[in-house]
Amino acid sequence: MQNKLSPGKLLDENGNLNEAGYATSLIKEYKRSDIKAHKSR
Repeated sequence: MQNKLSPGKLLDENGNLNEAGYATSLIKEYKRSDIKAHKSR
């Protein structure tokens, strides 16, 4: 069964998804600076 997403940040402090699932609108907050990967990636 799928999980319906709740409003909040898309990524946690480690750069991983906070929650997996689906949404019927854009409810997650995305900030490129939250991604914890090397710039060349």
